[in-house]
Amino acid sequence: MTFIDYGTLDAIPAARFRSTKPYPWKNPEAVLTQAGFSELQKNLPDLSLFERFFGRERPYGQKPHDRFELKYRNGLPLPGAWESFLAELSGPRYRAELARLFGVTNFQLRFRWLYSIAGCSVSPHCDAASK
Repeated sequence: MTFIDYGTLDAIPAARFRSTKPYPWKNPEAVLTQAGFSELQKNLPDLSLFERFFGRERPYGQKPHDRFELKYRNGLPLPGAWESFLAELSGPRYRAELARLFGVTNFQLRFRWLYSIAGCSVSPHCDAASK
């Protein structure tokens, strides 16, 4: 099964993507195949694998980012659909698309899941430079 609709990614003009302000980003509709999305949705990682982050103070007085977080690491017991999806994201075809869009070839991918409870806050913030 293919999870990524590469035609959707191919249709993004790289120069326009890179000139997006304040930084390159895109949230294209249907970048996941319907079958792939359905399979991932039916096979979410078990919540027992996640670390709880609730009530932690933020440096500039924002509300806490209350959430469950799971950072991928080798050997993590994930459902087969998610293992296959991560293999596709780590594979040459997807990496080539990222290289084309960002205009770089030396990059590292990190994967993580964030689950939040209805009504929780994810306030504006700056990510670390490594992200």
